[in-house]
Formats: sequence, structure tokens, C-alpha cells
Amino acid sequence: MDPITRASKAFLAEAEAFWRSGRGPLLPVVASPSERVEVAKTLRIQELAPENRRPLFLHEEPFLDPRAYFEGLARAISEGYELIRRGAEEEGVWLPIFAPDGRRAGEQAVLPLERAVLALERAATLLGERLDGVLLALLPGRVECGSGWRDSIAALQRTRFSKRVRIAVWSPPGGPLSGVLGEDGARFHVDADELVDFLKHLGAASSAGPAIQGPPLPTEEQQRALEAAAGRRLPSVGAAARLRAFLLGAGQKTASRDPLGAAEDYRRARELCRAEGLALEESMVLIALGGACLAANAVDLAIEGYRKAAELAEGREAWPVVCQAWLGAGGAYLTAKRYVPAAVAYRASASAATRGRIPLLQIEALRMAGTCSLLDGRREDAVAAWQEAVDAGAALDAPIRCASTFPQVASALVELLQRVGLRLQAAHVRSLLDAAGQPSADLHRVSAESDRSAAQGGRDVREPPPRAEPPPEREEGAALQDFEDLEPLETRTAPISRVPSGPVLPFRSTKQGPGAG
Repeated sequence: MDPITRASKAFLAEAEAFWRSGRGPLLPVVASPSERVEVAKTLRIQELAPENRRPLFLHEEPFLDPRAYFEGLARAISEGYELIRRGAEEEGVWLPIFAPDGRRAGEQAVLPLERAVLALERAATLLGERLDGVLLALLPGRVECGSGWRDSIAALQRTRFSKRVRIAVWSPPGGPLSGVLGEDGARFHVDADELVDFLKHLGAASSAGPAIQGPPLPTEEQQRALEAAAGRRLPSVGAAARLRAFLLGAGQKTASRDPLGAAEDYRRARELCRAEGLALEESMVLIALGGACLAANAVDLAIEGYRKAAELAEGREAWPVVCQAWLGAGGAYLTAKRYVPAAVAYRASASAATRGRIPLLQIEALRMAGTCSLLDGRREDAVAAWQEAVDAGAALDAPIRCASTFPQVASALVELLQRVGLRLQAAHVRSLLDAAGQPSADLHRVSAESDRSAAQGGRDVREPPPRAEPPPEREEGAALQDFEDLEPLETRTAPISRVPSGPVLPFRSTKQGPGAG
């Protein structure tokens, strides 16, 4: 059994034991942030089990404030029930409607949390006529207000629910709910080493039964036709498995604080991509290779990797990859305190994000471009970059804007505008920040560093900024080959996306209409 399936089964067994023991309807789901999505997928799959008699209401919206969250939850429960009702009706099963006008009489007089509780109990009552009740899973993608989230869950814990209601609440270790729900619930944990080992051997193991016939190989004529349609040469059989083995090996070595070994595996993965004509995959491997070099303090090699990745990805118009590559290059330059080329790299990242319509990365790249300009004593350039970021953020819807670094860049711009005497402009940006409902970020340290730099003989901020030229490229044959002097450094791997998206939920109608979610 693979590690993910084993973790899922253990989690579901602990959850069922918790509820059967009578310890209450609120189950603490103890899982790390990287495993939250896996918990959601496990619950979706469990809903499809033939023995399951509790439809799942999965709520993953971010918790920004109690009112917005629980108003949205009440609405989601009502709409989710309607999907179940219409799906059952298509199968010849009649269920009562949720409410004549979508809300109960007197609901407007209660708090949003109470309204969500009423909606949950109503759905459980209506479904309880034919099923056992409902399961509500609260797995917020992010929590902006920890105290509000903690108080809200504490209020839910004090609420007396009917036996038809079960609630699973995500409570990561050390999170805001640890003191409310505790950690005596259901744990979801996947052993990272076991998972990597399983993936490395995936497809290589053989069974004792008869050999399974693989897919038929295309003829040469079919191969040419496929490559003509794809516009590139297709990889050979087994290339994906070899590439996966290199990448998993690099991830393991990175986790064990061996950036030199990781860089070597990434280099082999790059060579495989080049041999197979996988340009986009090569660009993503180069980004990872740049990170390994940066972890080993080989800044120039890291920058070269990021630059080459951006070049390859731009040739495929893969703007998200181009954006990430230039973000990596900017971070490498910034690590070396080379502020001018860092700002240029962040500007290139913002340009790619604009072309790829990725506003969150556009704002972040412009924020960092302005920060680098300020650290170099070029306030006019910093104002220009931050103003572009604020303009981009102001054009977004409020939820998306709140998910970006708009508050930080707006606060920094306000502070800088006030310091140079542009108070009207500062007031305008402050109004945008206040409209977003976000507190000011504390960025005085960055400005103070800029002032100290100028006071210690730095360039006068009134002088025109010098033209920022990117460093010259190395010879292609020597690119990313010098790994002799790398010094080990602590590194961490990013979480691996492990399982495909969850299946379609049962009973729900796929037809769109009034009330469809």
C-alpha cells in the first residue's frame, strides 16, 4: 500500500473512532499545512464510499473575518444542499427544498455564525429523513485573523448540535486552535521518506502474475505525425520515469542538506531534458538547480541557472515559469547585495507576470524591485515601482487584493511619499490601503537602511539612476558545470503534490440553474 493511502485509511479510522466515542461533533483534524489539501481529497473520496450516509459539505474559503466567513458558509450550505436535492431528484428521489426564499424567517436577526449553525442543522434535518446526516469540513486555505478564528471555533464547540451533525476542523500543530480543540482527534501524516522511496520505485516493481502488456508503440510514421502535431520531438519511452528518479533524488539530498549532491542530480535531469527536447521541463529543472546552487553559496551559478530558465521558458511563452525564474534571479542578486541587477531582475519578473496575467506575482515582483531600488538609494525608482504595484492592486477584487502583498507595498509607498514631502499622493495611497481593510506593514527598517547607506557615502538620491545592465552570460559549454567549491548549507524542500484532484461528489447535480454553485 502506498504511503498516501495508508495515511488516508489511518486518518479515517481515527475520525470514525472519535465520533463513535461520543467525544462531541467537532473533530480536530491534525495535519500540517502541506497536508491540508490531502485531507480534503481524502474526505471527498470517502464520500463516494457505498457505505457512506453523510454528504460532505467542504468549505475551504480563507478566514478573513468572522462575519464574511460564516455568511459565506451559510450560503455554501444552502447552495450545496440544493445541488444534492436536484441530483437526487434526477434519480427519482424527492427531498424537501431548503427554504422558500433561500433563508429562514428571522435569520437576519442573528449573527452570521448562528446563521451558519441554523443552515447546517436544517440541512442535516432534511437529509436525515433518508440519510444519517451531514459532515461539514472546515479547512480554510488561510487564516488572516487568528483570534477571530479561535473564538469562532470555541463558540462552535460550545454549541449543542444534533446527532445528525459532524464537523471536522483543520487544526495544524501549533496553530491558533491548539488551545481550543487540542490535538486529540484524527491525524493525517505522510512519511516523506517513504513517499519518495515509493515514487522512485513506482513502475519498476513486478508482480508474480502474468506480465501486463504495455501500450503499443507508434510506428515511425505515426511518431512523425504526432511530433508534427505537437510542434516538438516527443520524449522516448521511459524518459518520464528517469526524470522523476533524478528529481526525487535531488529532493532527498536537498532535505538531507546536501546541495552539492542535489545539484548533480538536477544537472543530470537537465541533460536528460535536453536530450529529449523537453525545453519547458528543462527550464523548471534549471530553476531548481539555481536554488541548489544558491543554497551552496554559489550565487553566480544560481543566477546563471535562473537566467537560462527564463530564456527557455520565454521561448515557449510559459510566463508563470519565466516569472518564477526572474524572481529567483532577483533573490540571488539581493542575497549578494547587488541591488541594481536585482531590481532589473524583479522588473523582468513583473513584466512576465503581466504578460501571463498573474497579478499577485506582478505586485510582489514590483514590491521587491522598489525595495532593491530603495536599498540602493534610488528613491525615485522605488516610488515608480511601488506606484505600479499599487495601481495593479487597486484594479483587483478585494479578496484577491487581500491575498497579495498589496498592503505591504502600499504602506511602504505611503511612508516614502511622506518622507519626500508628497503628502497628497501619500493620502491617496493611504485611502486605497484603508479601503482594503489591511493594517500598515512595518517597513521602517528598509527605509532606515537606505538612509544609512546614503549617509555613509552612497549615491545622492537626486542623481539619475545608472543604467542597470544584467551581468554577461558565461559560455554555454561552461554553464552550471563548476560544482567543486560548493559549501553545504541548510535547505528545505517544497511539499510534493501527491494525488490527483478529488472525484465528483455523489448525488450532486451537474446541471446549472438558479441556486447552482
